[in-house]
Amino acid sequence: MSQNSYRARALAQIQAHRRQAQEQAKQRYQAAVASSEVLSRLSVELSRNALQTAQAAMSANAQKLGDLRKENAALLQKFDAALAKAGYTRKDFEPVYHCPACEDNGYFNGMVCTCLRDLEKKLAVETLSDRFPLQTCTFDAFCVDYYPKDVRAKMQKHFDFCRRYAEPFERRGYGILMCGETGLGKTHLSLAIAGKVMQQGYTVVYGSVGNLLARVEREHFSNGGSLDSMETLLSCDLLILDDLGTEFSSAFLNSALYNIINSRILSEKPTIISTNLSLQELGSRYSDRIVSRIVGSYELLQFEGRDIRILKKTGSPE
Repeated sequence: MSQNSYRARALAQIQAHRRQAQEQAKQRYQAAVASSEVLSRLSVELSRNALQTAQAAMSANAQKLGDLRKENAALLQKFDAALAKAGYTRKDFEPVYHCPACEDNGYFNGMVCTCLRDLEKKLAVETLSDRFPLQTCTFDAFCVDYYPKDVRAKMQKHFDFCRRYAEPFERRGYGILMCGETGLGKTHLSLAIAGKVMQQGYTVVYGSVGNLLARVEREHFSNGGSLDSMETLLSCDLLILDDLGTEFSSAFLNSALYNIINSRILSEKPTIISTNLSLQELGSRYSDRIVSRIVGSYELLQFEGRDIRILKKTGSPE
């Protein structure tokens, strides 16, 4: 999806908020006027005055226009008094916008408003991220009792480290490399971190390396040559790359992977990588420059034990 598409979707949502706010304000006004005979009468007179003022302006009748404006001021004074008596002010019937700065227009002083830019970024992140079970993969749902006793203390340290990493989250920080066999909790802890980080209002992109790189490749070789996915991967507050080593290998994909890892290290943006490969296997599969950047800049968490998914099915922790 192109940046223009994200912008169009975000702008449509913001302007829908504007229409809704205006409609709700209109309904509040109509309900208040309907509840008071005085307000109802004055509202009709104000409407009539507005129509006559417009007609006088079009006919360039200065005398008539001046008289009507004086009449309008007097009517408004009576209307405000009637509102106060009924317990209202004119402010009660103003639209309540999501963004007071641009009043849900998306643009402010001829520039893109931060609300539009933030929503555009949020839509890009949601589109790029794989669907992931945040509700079940939480820190509270993680149990070290499923690990063998001889590694349980080590896994408890990993758990505590991940919890500290997630909250409070540091936007400028280091990455984590989670290594170990399948089913040992790497994805669970990655998503637990993601959940806590998102609760603090940060943007998180999560996905398998294969899926994310495939999207980057499709966009790169499309007719438009869009770089939206790559830009989102480089700019999000936290990037979680799952299952490194399962993706298809090519010169382009390896280059893209290095660009993501290296760029985020240079900009001090945290990245979490999980893999079933050992450090030795990573060295055999990837170039030295990729492996050295990861090993030299990431905190290594080595996961050990038996497949927890199987243990949970049998209901028998160690």
